[in-house]
Amino acid sequence: MSMYSGPQALTSIDESLREIRHQLQSLGQRIDESRRDVVQTRSLESQAYQALAGARLEQLEDGSLYDEFDSADHRAGELLEERDEALADVHARLEENERRQTSLERKRQEQTQLIGEQAERLDALQAQSQGELETDLRYQAQLKEVEKARNIVQHAEEKVTVAEEDRAQKGKPFESESLFMYLWKRGYGTSEYRAGKFARLLDRWVARLCGYNEARPNYARLLEIPTRLEEHAEARREELDAELVKLETLEEEIAQKHGVPALQDKLDQERVTLDEIDQSIAKQEKRYQALLDKKAAFEAGKDVYYQHAVDVLVKQLQREPLPELLREAQSTPSGEDDTWVRSIAEAQSRQTELKLYLDEQQKVHSQYVQRLQELEDIRRRFKSKRFDASNSGFSDSSAFSRGLGDFLGGILSSRQFWRLVLNQQGFQVPKSRQVFGSGGFGRPNRGRVWRNSGFGHSRGGSRGGSRSGGGFRTGGGF
Repeated sequence: MSMYSGPQALTSIDESLREIRHQLQSLGQRIDESRRDVVQTRSLESQAYQALAGARLEQLEDGSLYDEFDSADHRAGELLEERDEALADVHARLEENERRQTSLERKRQEQTQLIGEQAERLDALQAQSQGELETDLRYQAQLKEVEKARNIVQHAEEKVTVAEEDRAQKGKPFESESLFMYLWKRGYGTSEYRAGKFARLLDRWVARLCGYNEARPNYARLLEIPTRLEEHAEARREELDAELVKLETLEEEIAQKHGVPALQDKLDQERVTLDEIDQSIAKQEKRYQALLDKKAAFEAGKDVYYQHAVDVLVKQLQREPLPELLREAQSTPSGEDDTWVRSIAEAQSRQTELKLYLDEQQKVHSQYVQRLQELEDIRRRFKSKRFDASNSGFSDSSAFSRGLGDFLGGILSSRQFWRLVLNQQGFQVPKSRQVFGSGGFGRPNRGRVWRNSGFGHSRGGSRGGSRSGGGFRTGGGF
């Protein structure tokens, strides 16, 4: 098995997209040619009706029926010319859109390569900085202080948990006594207690009845202990935060010395540029799809020009005198009449064949359009997960290529192909550790010194990262 890099895989997807678009264009041209054949066949049918009518109406003095058929054919031709111009405009805009997409994809590849190079450089600088910190006596001493502070916090939080459990258990006898809780909620025996003379007498009687004065201090202490311990734990967390700040300061000092922050910021800016390119590509893809839909309307014969041209001819063919003339021609011995009847029959038979062919080609066209949309969606997900990053790859290039081919051939669904992508993809483990020093402590949402936005990373992994030095992780991390 040979390794297949993320950029190579994205290139294969891009080439497949271009091939589908090319096939759609070729298929669209064939469909459009058949549509033109339909119009021409209808025109031949109309001409046959015209000739048949002419043979039967030679004795008529006015030529209005001839003029009407000539006018219908002429108008249908004008509409087809207008249709050709409109379709040519759609083709031109599609080609321009494809050129823009190709240019943006080329720009994206260059940007991705630049990010990959900078990410590798940043990775090396981070590893160098971390190596220096591991031998720095100040840093190691401060690391011990952070460990010590963290252990104190953990111990304090454990005490809070035990006290809360103790409060819940030991508080049940008090809280299940309704008379006691009645007086407790009224603040009886404290400065907060407020009541009239009669109510005071009644409450005093209730207090003696339930032994409130003896029980209240015990319940108050039971509630106070978790609160006091939580205040203590919070103070220890603040001390841990202070020690972490000192640790991060030392990390930032060494990172600054090796130029890590500046390169991190530059890499972040390059990622913003890459995101902007992706947004531009998405806009062009949306415009391309709109043009493709418009082109599909032409290919399906649903454009206004085609419909109008057909209507012009159909209306003329449906004039009442023509069917009557056709029936009369079939009952006469005239050979000329029979010739035009055969022409009409052949034109109608040809129209039936064209309709069957167009229906079949339209189904194929719809399948290509669906495959294009699915592959574009796969490419968007592929890029959003940074599978095209420089440290991304696929464990078996033949499996990826075969899967892509099976998807294009309709053997695999888009979901099945995406599952294959997820199973095959993995990220090369960076030399530097993203969870290092201060990154392994602290509270949620704390900023970290060590970050590398140029590398893609798989989810999961043990705390502290991997030191496999260029290893490759694939499979169930997704």
